[in-house]
Amino acid sequence: MTINKRNIIGIYTSEDNLRSYGKNIFDMMDKFMSRFPLEYRELFDRNLTTLYFRKCSNFCDNRLDGLYDSEHNTIYYINSIALSHELFHVASYDPSTKKSAFERSLDSDQGLLEGMTEYFRMKAYDLSNPVFYDFEVFAVMMLEEIEDIFKYYFIPNHDKFIKLFSSKKYIYSLLSSLDIYHLIYNCSYDESSNRKDIKEAIRQVINSLINIELSMISDKDELIQYRDKFMDLIESKNVKDVLDLFYPKYCGYADTLIRRRIIDR
Repeated sequence: MTINKRNIIGIYTSEDNLRSYGKNIFDMMDKFMSRFPLEYRELFDRNLTTLYFRKCSNFCDNRLDGLYDSEHNTIYYINSIALSHELFHVASYDPSTKKSAFERSLDSDQGLLEGMTEYFRMKAYDLSNPVFYDFEVFAVMMLEEIEDIFKYYFIPNHDKFIKLFSSKKYIYSLLSSLDIYHLIYNCSYDESSNRKDIKEAIRQVINSLINIELSMISDKDELIQYRDKFMDLIESKNVKDVLDLFYPKYCGYADTLIRRRIIDR
């Protein structure tokens, strides 16, 4: 992503920005990170010591409100909402490996990574709905009860993250299909020409989430609870508004598929 230097209206160090925002955002991060073991915040504390902030009037890509440039340990942002999102990226980046969280390589696994980043921001501010990445956050919420699912966001390790799942096939299918959705819907300039690809990616995400659950849970009552949670989330306004653009029959498809795969099997 290219940043037009003429759009940068302020450059701050961590200390400067701490004063600028009255400590609110950093207090939020401290409070949120205190929920986890100390090792979860090691990267955040280390990266924060050399972190720079560049406040911008706008980005060349109008879809963006913020960006974390990990190579230069710099956050570009327009508003405090974007800044708080990008601070979680700071907490997941390991400069020794030049990777974030559970990504295999640079620019891979970005759909789930962005979803988890916004999920944390939503939880930190006790929000009911995300501001960014609705469908990606939905996928995270369907995985949130898996033990240690968030550990390898803050302690980056792709291989250990994958081992949390019973089947490599299903988690890799989820990562790849969510990446396709994320790349086209959130990063493409012309998603209208890729509607079929988005629809297929949505279908694959549904299938992958169901397969992951079936591979890890055998109790019928738990699976029914999973189905109810699934349907509640995809029928929520934030997710449904996005999906109706590309897959109007999404909820019906998901309901039928989950009933057939889980309840009626």
